[in-house]
Amino acid sequence: MIVKRTINTFDVFDTLIARRCVTPTNIFVIMEERLGIPNFANIRIQSERDLLGAHYSFDQIYEGVKRVLGLDHTTVTSIMELEISIELENIIPIKENITKVRDGDLLISDQYLSCEIIMSFLKAAGFDKQCALIVSNYGKHHGEIWPAVLARFDIERHLGDNPHADGYSPAQHGIDFELTDRSQIQPVEKILFEAQFSKLASLMRALRLTTWEEDNIRRRVQETQLLLNFPILIFSSMILRKTAQHLNKSRIVFSARDCFKWKILFETLFPNEFECEYYYTSRYSKCLGDEDYISYSNKIISDDCIIVDLCGSGWSLEKFAQDLLCETLDVFFIHKMPQNRDYMQDSLHPKCRFHHIVENSFDVYKNHILEIANFASHPMLRTMANVKDVFCPIFFKEGRSDTELSYIALQHETFDACVDAVSQFGIDEHLTEFNVNILCDLVKIFYRLLSQDVFSHTVYAANFFKENGEVESKLAQLSKSRRTHVDSRPF
Repeated sequence: MIVKRTINTFDVFDTLIARRCVTPTNIFVIMEERLGIPNFANIRIQSERDLLGAHYSFDQIYEGVKRVLGLDHTTVTSIMELEISIELENIIPIKENITKVRDGDLLISDQYLSCEIIMSFLKAAGFDKQCALIVSNYGKHHGEIWPAVLARFDIERHLGDNPHADGYSPAQHGIDFELTDRSQIQPVEKILFEAQFSKLASLMRALRLTTWEEDNIRRRVQETQLLLNFPILIFSSMILRKTAQHLNKSRIVFSARDCFKWKILFETLFPNEFECEYYYTSRYSKCLGDEDYISYSNKIISDDCIIVDLCGSGWSLEKFAQDLLCETLDVFFIHKMPQNRDYMQDSLHPKCRFHHIVENSFDVYKNHILEIANFASHPMLRTMANVKDVFCPIFFKEGRSDTELSYIALQHETFDACVDAVSQFGIDEHLTEFNVNILCDLVKIFYRLLSQDVFSHTVYAANFFKENGEVESKLAQLSKSRRTHVDSRPF
């Protein structure tokens, strides 16, 4: 008597592994570019189509290619090897699904490639479970594989991506199934593909697939960075670069704390084009304006720089500008907000010039969500201390919980993965010729989507608004004390 063991079964392509170039036919387009053979992609596709319905192999596909192109055996063999090598270059894991596989589960693939080749793809994707692999042309599609498997195993569930081969077919044999669409292009990625930013869209898709957290909150943290914050900062970086070039600036000063990670991305996108510096600052430190902080700021800020921040009214900079030695102060915001607080009604210094992508618009764009998505790991700055001409930051006490800080660490880890992937996906072609108006529209689209992220608001907002309220109170008090001091001076 055969004692059956209960297992799960898994499809392979677009279930456990995907292609960073998205579709298998894109592999043939890449091959055509490298081989320099006109119409190769269409010939390769048609050669396989001619065999559909019969049992066929990789070798048989290339017999058709050989015949059409009139190639010799050696050349065809090298082209076949090229296809496998390009497939390997493009293989990425679908981490969410790979984590479901246990030792002893069974992989089943309707494919023309050999088991050895497919297993090499899985290994390249980091798959390390001890599983057997069954390969045939139509085993799942025609349903002929299921009776053979069921004779030896009880199948708890089958996971795959094809509605017929991985859904209808196992269901006809009483097998529970789950369909996955993880490899498919998601709506935010589709926006970029349609806007002709295909390399960036492919990068975002690949990172979405290769990252995974079982905890729903932690996964949402990842997705916010991958699919919303990262494209906002990519396109804003391109606009910032164009603005700095137009203003003939050689230095870009990224403001704490919101630009903690933006600076790193910008330097990765445009290495050696500008001198970039992280500027320890806060509304409080600028309004307090003590001697050490003024000295530090004058060391950082000069006429050849542009100051960058995610969002702000610019009021504290305008107040602080009277203490700065520069003649003009160019400031770049993604979101420029109105100066609508009572304490902001004092006369302001005229040297500031503001540049922005979004202005006002609180009904659609929520600046606190943008700031939350770009939290730094360090607390808010109180001031700087000059110790023998070395300026040391002095921070307020950290008010965020350990849980929030763990989510912020995950935000940074995810964003760093995005930055690391920039060079791998060759997005340089996006960084040269572009329409600034289109970039601004894309920033607004993704910023609007980010502003709808109720999750981030729920997780972080309580402490965010508590700290913001405390800062607002301090600023109002500082402003009031300065006005009182001015009003009490003798004439």
